[in-house]
Amino acid sequence: MFLKKEVILLGVLLSLRIIFTIVQILIDYKILSGPYGINFMDISEIFTYPILILIIYSAIKYKTRE
Repeated sequence: MFLKKEVILLGVLLSLRIIFTIVQILIDYKILSGPYGINFMDISEIFTYPILILIIYSAIKYKTRE
């Protein structure tokens, strides 16, 4: 099955956002220990707007083809 590049990019961005959120939760609950100077939730928030824009772009692109 051939996946469109938009779908692959959306999957990668969503996966990164989920991974960064899980890492931050593990750090907050002291399950993942270590000296971390960054907030991974802030990093995962960076992916919010590109994901939304990509969803809207894909919806418009494939809706106009019908």
